[in-house]
Amino acid sequence: MTRSMKAFIDKNDIYVYEAWKYALTPLDVDICSEKPKALDSKNNFDLWYEDYDSYDFDNREKLARYVYSYVYRKAITRKNYLDSTIKQYRVKRPDSILHTSWPEGYFLELDYAEFLDDSLDECWDLKQELIDNENGTKLFIIKPALGDRAHGIHIFRTQNELQTILDKQEQETDDDCQMREYLVQEYIADPQLFKGHKFHLRVYVVAIGKLKVYLNKKALMLCSGSKYDPDNHFDLKSHLTNTCYQGEEAIVREFDLENGLVDCDSDFKVPLNVDRIYNQIKSTISDLFEAAIGQPMGFQPLPNAFEFYGLDFLVTSSNDVKLLEVNAYPDFKQTGPLKHVVYQMFADTARILLGNGELQVLECVLDS
Repeated sequence: MTRSMKAFIDKNDIYVYEAWKYALTPLDVDICSEKPKALDSKNNFDLWYEDYDSYDFDNREKLARYVYSYVYRKAITRKNYLDSTIKQYRVKRPDSILHTSWPEGYFLELDYAEFLDDSLDECWDLKQELIDNENGTKLFIIKPALGDRAHGIHIFRTQNELQTILDKQEQETDDDCQMREYLVQEYIADPQLFKGHKFHLRVYVVAIGKLKVYLNKKALMLCSGSKYDPDNHFDLKSHLTNTCYQGEEAIVREFDLENGLVDCDSDFKVPLNVDRIYNQIKSTISDLFEAAIGQPMGFQPLPNAFEFYGLDFLVTSSNDVKLLEVNAYPDFKQTGPLKHVVYQMFADTARILLGNGELQVLECVLDS
């Protein structure tokens, strides 16, 4: 008699729980939301999903046939490590798309704002860039290496402006020692616009085993809260496109990577070249995860594990894509009424792991 399949799905995130319920029910998988008191191979779970901080990583092999989340993935999820991973990969691969789809970055380590000069001495390339930019022709963006939800992101032109930003940030926190790690990049000042608003594409991927990477062809387009104003870099609502920064006024649209923005294609600054955008995103994702494999201390794909990632891409006015960041445990709730974008991805993932059948939205972009 064939054993029925079962999955443990933590109810801590009800949105994700409902997505798994949608994906697993058609495969006749029994869903358990109460963690077994004893973990051993007799549990016979086929899939296990819970929050990263709750895992008993020492007993992963006993949890299930497939366990959500790799143990180590900071090589792509921590911004300064991501920059290093990409730079090391590009050195021996002059034809990689990562030369153009990843903006040049500089690692800045800073204890206190008053020591910015000393930190810049340790980051000579950035210091020289700022010296050369005293006339303010370039914009730069600073991002905390471990930041999320747009916290700590600022745009500046000169060292004096950066000093002002850091001084203010230090005054607004009670921490005795700041000890911050930052990634500084040249700001992409020529974005494609939708109805005058800057936007980025949130693209979901699922990495499985050691290692296949699948791209969700259904993406999201997230817009800035106010119209893009290149002459006012202090108005972050004009420049930042994170939904958490926009609050309840966030504009989120469905973007089909094969066909473009759903229900509308005429309100862009310049006509979209969807094929160009799609192909660049696929190539960037493929090279990115291949680069991650080369960093075993920071990225260790495991044969019985899988994980979703949310990758953010900016589209320029030339229809080129720029990778902004990679997020583990992405906030799926930001899909709002477009939950089918996520639900269909969960369903395809369940088919790959536990079932069979034709994939609806996932496309394999790397099979290592």
